Amino acid sequence: MESLQKARQLWMRERYGEAIEYFRLSLSEHPRSPEVLIDSARAFGQWYEHSEMERLNKRLLRLMGNSAEAHFQVGLTYRMSHWPEEALKHYKRSLSKRKGHLLCLLEAAIVAERLDQQSLAEGFVDRCLQLSPQLPEALLVRARIHSAQKQYVEAVACIEKVVAMPERVVASDTRARALIEWATLSYKLGKEHEVLDRLKSAKLIQRQEAQTILSNLSDEGEVNRLFCDISSEDLSRWRSSSQRGEGVVLMASFPRSGTTLLESLLGRYRRVVASDELDVFSKKLLPRLIESLGGTEVSTDGLNEVPESLWQECADDYYSGQEEALQVKLGGKILLDKNPTYIAFIPFFLKMLPRMKLVVPLRDPRGVILSCYFQYFPMNKFSAQLLDIESIARRYVGDIGRWIEIRGKLDKSQYYEVRYEELVEAPDEVVSKLAEYMGLSGVELADRGSQARILNAPTYGDVRKGVYQSAAGRWQKYANEFDKVREILEPVMHQLGYRW
Repeated sequence: MESLQKARQLWMRERYGEAIEYFRLSLSEHPRSPEVLIDSARAFGQWYEHSEMERLNKRLLRLMGNSAEAHFQVGLTYRMSHWPEEALKHYKRSLSKRKGHLLCLLEAAIVAERLDQQSLAEGFVDRCLQLSPQLPEALLVRARIHSAQKQYVEAVACIEKVVAMPERVVASDTRARALIEWATLSYKLGKEHEVLDRLKSAKLIQRQEAQTILSNLSDEGEVNRLFCDISSEDLSRWRSSSQRGEGVVLMASFPRSGTTLLESLLGRYRRVVASDELDVFSKKLLPRLIESLGGTEVSTDGLNEVPESLWQECADDYYSGQEEALQVKLGGKILLDKNPTYIAFIPFFLKMLPRMKLVVPLRDPRGVILSCYFQYFPMNKFSAQLLDIESIARRYVGDIGRWIEIRGKLDKSQYYEVRYEELVEAPDEVVSKLAEYMGLSGVELADRGSQARILNAPTYGDVRKGVYQSAAGRWQKYANEFDKVREILEPVMHQLGYRW
């Protein structure tokens, strides 16, 4: 199946639009191939064409006679396409037909835990461990359930089993994650002296995978020049030329600055539709815009030369992609697109959706950097640069430096900064003021138990704790670690209003 292989290769090279066309070709050539149906459904799901994904899922179920394996594969497709509730439904159907399906039990446990259905997750993972008592991934899920129940000693016992296993049994990424979660548990148990050694061991494992990614990173000089080159006149002209972006709020900053907590709290407002780190823009629209530049440098002039019809087309596809992914019509709603790493794309957003609003959470950079160091992130082009204090500091300065550069050129009505320290100190007051800026009123508040469900962010577990102040000053316990990056951080800290 040459067309399928070509589609897979293009997808792996992040040439998604071309890959989709080859998936379509493969479907026309092999309409009854389960392999083609499964891979194509997953591609369309991650391409935010969910109606096509669902059509292919239904065809697969018919073809495979609604078997346990068919429901398992469809469940995987839904999970990979950010529809965890649907994934869980199909995992349950699969397990009703084949109770001892080990991988299905594991997947069901993982999804239920992310959905905060702890009792259900516990049932699945216990069944999984009965079949395979030493399955590393299942032990990690069990540890997370123990941790959510504040059973930290029991959680550590599960993780110790994983770390003690030989390399041939435990995938390197699983081992790294276990060490990072162990470090966090050590901190909760008051064993701060053990934390850094465990984190360093984890990051050393991750560095092996990161080296390949880092060797293929492109130069970001063009993006930096765009932020410097763009003028307040450009931004004003874009804003006055179109109504696109009304009702859109882009929340961007740096990971661990409070974006996830803020999204959760804003989710209490009925008109807010939270889009939790969905890559509709970066995956589906940005490549199209870059291609339209025809190889010329990314610059203000280049953005101005992109045909207005393409900007409109991208805006339409942005809305439709979000609606497909979130399964909601956005008319009359406020779309909160939370993507911490989207700082680099702000100029593109301001041209595509010039009437949108920006919300930028800020936090003491030392707190951000330490929190990133404590966090497990799946390995990608961004997280590969977050493996030690110095590299995180340099990346932070680069990204937040871009925000500082463009902030001075924006009309003050276009953006709103939120201080993490103020948010955890007085959440109701801070969120109320932000909601007013977004055009929301107190009468639109749902009950206090309602909030945005954070499922895609790596920090999904933290939001369950609600607002807590303990993380705000955690960096102070490791203050010595920041001496070596003081020269890197201090200028940006001063510009943000923080002092060493």
